[in-house]
Parts: sequence; structure tokens; C-alpha cells
Amino acid sequence: MMRQSLLLTLTGLIAVLTAIGAAAPTPFA
Repeated sequence: MMRQSLLLTLTGLIAVLTAIGAAAPTPFA
């Protein structure tokens, strides 16, 4: 249960980072 929640949070975080990266040029892109 805890693992799935952590995975969901990680997936959400990656989605946010991807959105930010698409919206603005990133230093590590």
C-alpha cells in the first residue's frame, strides 16, 4: 500500500517536471 502511494507520487512528480520542462528551457535539457 505504501509502495503504491510512493510510486504514484513519483509518477506525479515526473509529470510535473516534464510539464515544466516543456513550458520552459531547462538547464539539464
